Amino acid sequence: MAKLTWHTGSVLPFASLWHTLRRLAALNALQWSELPFTTPPSGGAPRCTRLDLLFNVACRDGYYSTTPGLSIDRLAPALAEPVDAFAWSHFHRLNGSWRGLLHPFMRICPACMAMGYHSALLCLKPLRRCPIHHLELVSRCGCGRGFDSTVDRTVLLAPGHCSCGRTGYFTRETCRRPIMTLQDTLPMLPVVAWLESLSGVVLSGSLDAEWGDTSDRMPLASLATWCEALGIGYPACFEPSERVSGLRCTDTPTREPSRPHARQCVMAGQQDTLLQRIDAETTRVYRALNRHLRRHHARGSESIGIDFLLHPDPLQIASALRENRTALMAFADLLFCRSIEPAVMRRRWPSRRPDDGVRGIGIRLDVPKTHAMFGLSPETQSQLARRVATAVIVHAWRRAQHLAIAAVRTGVADWRGVGEPLSTATDSHMPQVQRLTWAASIVGGKLRFVSSAAPAAVDWSLPRPEKRERTLAWRRDVAERTAARTAACRGPCLTWSFEQGWTVVDSTGPGAGPAKRHRLLDGREVIGYFWLFAAENGFVARACGARIQTSGHTPLEAVNLLRLALRQFRSRFVLPTRPSVLADTHHPGRTDLQIELDARVSACLVEFGFWSGASRLHDIAYDHLDKVRRQGQWQQADAQT
Repeated sequence: MAKLTWHTGSVLPFASLWHTLRRLAALNALQWSELPFTTPPSGGAPRCTRLDLLFNVACRDGYYSTTPGLSIDRLAPALAEPVDAFAWSHFHRLNGSWRGLLHPFMRICPACMAMGYHSALLCLKPLRRCPIHHLELVSRCGCGRGFDSTVDRTVLLAPGHCSCGRTGYFTRETCRRPIMTLQDTLPMLPVVAWLESLSGVVLSGSLDAEWGDTSDRMPLASLATWCEALGIGYPACFEPSERVSGLRCTDTPTREPSRPHARQCVMAGQQDTLLQRIDAETTRVYRALNRHLRRHHARGSESIGIDFLLHPDPLQIASALRENRTALMAFADLLFCRSIEPAVMRRRWPSRRPDDGVRGIGIRLDVPKTHAMFGLSPETQSQLARRVATAVIVHAWRRAQHLAIAAVRTGVADWRGVGEPLSTATDSHMPQVQRLTWAASIVGGKLRFVSSAAPAAVDWSLPRPEKRERTLAWRRDVAERTAARTAACRGPCLTWSFEQGWTVVDSTGPGAGPAKRHRLLDGREVIGYFWLFAAENGFVARACGARIQTSGHTPLEAVNLLRLALRQFRSRFVLPTRPSVLADTHHPGRTDLQIELDARVSACLVEFGFWSGASRLHDIAYDHLDKVRRQGQWQQADAQT
């Protein structure tokens, strides 16, 4: 790029590229094709027709792109200015997660503009007044047109003022050299130091959605508290923010050796990213908490979760939660697993096909990009991933607990929004204070992790018996299981085979070998339970709900024959079913409104399913309550008349 007409040293610290380009275009009558684009068009590449100088990126087809706009390395030598003079002239180096802190338009200080100076730092949302002159910042011209941060070829035709001519950006004198001195820009230094500190902070996802104009009340209003917790100085020129409580802050030495179980994640390879580490740590924590819940919180709750899936009436579920503590924990466990693992229904609950091969745990999270913590050691990244995984899993479990408690309190079970990722802001059915927000930074050689307050902890742990009591309970369970197995495998019974069909034989006992009770599936339907044990000539599958047994050379052959036999048996007789936790809510004398409710719930379940139809089932429940209320008012009015 050739030398341009310019007064060397006239670029003051933190002067905006938006204002400098306008001055340059006015002094040199600069054309659009003469601008030093970073990627000049070559061959069939599309030309850049618009620039966003707030971030110095090219705009193509009306959308912002990640392509850099102007090349500062080419522009600075052409003006005989050092490259450092353009530091923070735009926000391209600001982490994308923090760009929600900026207004999408330019704001000016009238006093600064009169002195031929403008800084892009004035676009920060926490700034309401100019740090230099303490005047209100202006975002619109007197004609009502906003100060757009984008420029195109038409702007370069009249770069010194708004298109209406009312607001001038510089005069003939200030276009050559601003009147403002270097000392006048010193109040901008705390703001720049604050931005430099933010470049080393990792956030829970992008702040474009969380800190935008639509839902920025919680993070932006408490910005000072978050900066204080992260060890970042909050500039005094910013607007004071409200104090919030409940932020959890933990410090971990960055040189602390990783735990043995996390070493495999740390040493996985040079191409590991923070996303992969968080996924690996989240899977470990999720599995550990699942084991803890099954042992100490929700023992024996699998069948209750099946009842909820087959009878998704929000009113019946809430009634069952009130009466049965195990059902309360089963409902919370169901919501917790679904919010973390999308394929949990096919992996854990028996409403899957027998041949559906789902292996492993698929975690679904919205996590930040790795460039936010560039240069960290693998051990430090592993520590950060462990902190994130623990915060996410604990938040998910407590949120599920409070959803179950809310169902007991309101009388209507609500599981809307459970299928969405936890770290996103699209969960419109959850209170905003229950959304997980976290940040991490390096302070004094330590990794500081700050997270928002999770819902209050609810202790649902079952009593922990002593070893003697556990031994007695185990022996009692073994005796009961042995007695049930012996009672089921006694006397004559039916058997079925392809060669002989139905025949009557003596029951085959399990003997002293191991025997286990399993659930028998037929497609997506549970058709009963059966005992499977080894016999003299192979393996035997004995049904629990009917006196039927089949035998085969392998366990799979015996189970498949039992499934075929029960299909034929069910076509002529009705098999007894186990009692449901929701059976108590079905009364023999049901009203027309209750029959209508059952029909609507069944139709919604068939058409949409348990999770996709959550919003419709919620509306059906409240519609039923409204009809019951109006019917009661009519009956009361009839009684009075």
